[in-house]
Amino acid sequence: MATLLSFLLFLSIISNSAAGQIQSNEESFISAVISEKGLNFVKDPLIEKAVKTLTPLGHPDIEKNVKILVVVAVHMAASNIALLNIDVSSSTVRPGEWYHELI
Repeated sequence: MATLLSFLLFLSIISNSAAGQIQSNEESFISAVISEKGLNFVKDPLIEKAVKTLTPLGHPDIEKNVKILVVVAVHMAASNIALLNIDVSSSTVRPGEWYHELI
């Protein structure tokens, strides 16, 4: 029994080292296919998360001077700007061609 156990241990060590040598000589890659159906599946939750992240969002003050005709000058200012709601009425996603090789 001890001889059989020693033999199995020896085989497992040899097979692991041989597999390691094979893997180091071969090139490896990972590929993934993202379909339009998959993009549509994740689109709505991602849009909801983006809206929750962006609202309420404060913006810097806006100031602008405008001359209307040559007679009147107008100074406009907007301050304390905050987006409280974003309405995304429609959105589309399309898979595109993208390839990236890691070396």
